[in-house]
Amino acid sequence: MKNPLKIAELLKSAWAKMAPFWPLENLIACNPLQGFENLPFKEALEKASTHFEQENLPAEIEEINRQTIKWCQAFFDQGQATIKMPNRHLGFYKSWLELAKFDAKLHKNSGDKIKHLTLMPKNADDAILYCLKALNINKNEQENFLTLLLTSLSGWASYVKYLEEWKCDDVNNNNQIDYLAVRLAITLMILNDAKNLLSWHEKITPKTKSEITEIEKNEKIYQKDLVEKLLTSSKFQSEKNTKTPDAQFVFCIDVRSEPMRRALKSKGNYETFGFAGFFGIPVKIENEITKESYSSCPVLLKPQHKIVEKFLCSEPQLQKKDCSF
Repeated sequence: MKNPLKIAELLKSAWAKMAPFWPLENLIACNPLQGFENLPFKEALEKASTHFEQENLPAEIEEINRQTIKWCQAFFDQGQATIKMPNRHLGFYKSWLELAKFDAKLHKNSGDKIKHLTLMPKNADDAILYCLKALNINKNEQENFLTLLLTSLSGWASYVKYLEEWKCDDVNNNNQIDYLAVRLAITLMILNDAKNLLSWHEKITPKTKSEITEIEKNEKIYQKDLVEKLLTSSKFQSEKNTKTPDAQFVFCIDVRSEPMRRALKSKGNYETFGFAGFFGIPVKIENEITKESYSSCPVLLKPQHKIVEKFLCSEPQLQKKDCSF
């Protein structure tokens, strides 16, 4: 009988190496080493390079990736596909399981592989354990193997982490569990001896120490230059005339406002302040008709309120000239 706590800890440890990746509509910079922040910088760089900087993956992983990408594109589609993937409301794993038996490129019409698909548990948690056992992955190897499946297709894994931990949906989802269940099931269809992947990964050599030394050298140069600038700025501020400014301006803390702020201050006795452009009100804006919505606040915050854009008409007839949002 499975232990829910053990499975939860196993999945948590595997996903800990991944940093979330936001879509282009609200893309933000994210520390790619955030899963290694408990390590010294040198060690974090070396470990991360073995996971994320491998240019030549084994052919088996390349094929597993191709099949995974195909299904991710179908399930996580945002309205671009002509024909939508059926049963997406069931979640990634369950909707995939209902269709995978028709994917000849995946199971190659092999009777044994199709049997595996029919015997696959309906629950994603159970499917993860089923696949790990079928692939003969020992308990002490399971975390490393799951981590390898995530980091060898890091783009999709990072996006899935964003969906579950940062995307503001009205309903909870199990994308992380479902994604790993699908990834493992596809691995089972393609590769019987998964231990070869672990052996390959153990032999990976991280980036050379000379590259890390170069990073440290550049960091010291940057620090010295920064300290000199701060000392100069501090002296200038102390000597600056403290008379009342002619005007005060509040700018968004977005870096795109910085050139305007600096240009304004250079023109006269003006004082500027920075403030988050959403003015402290994290809201979600929803279109009443299309039900499409977006978060109108910094991406690291989750909306606490919802504003609905209503369709207003001066006439009963829906004529464009009489209607507005």
